[in-house]
Amino acid sequence: MTRFPALNILDMIWIAPDGGPNAPYSRAVFNNMIAAGTDPVALDYWASKYVLMPAARAAGNRRYTAMDLEGKDPGTFGYWLALSMQELRKAGLPATMDESRITVRKL
Repeated sequence: MTRFPALNILDMIWIAPDGGPNAPYSRAVFNNMIAAGTDPVALDYWASKYVLMPAARAAGNRRYTAMDLEGKDPGTFGYWLALSMQELRKAGLPATMDESRITVRKL
């Protein structure tokens, strides 16, 4: 039996803003952050907009536009995140990319 997780956790202690998941460890940036939430789409949206994209710009990653959350073209993160959101909603699960509905608390 599979069920929707009660809590989603993002480990952003070390991130790779220039090269993504295939980047070597030598290009990782110490970010020292962990984020958690009940909506995986909202969590990914927030982390991409406020952590990964700024770090990618700062690192000089010219391909950071592929991380565009407003992207409608296949291959952009926004496109895939919107598809994930639609599938979760079809299953009756909460998912949003509407920033006005995303609550962030810093500890």
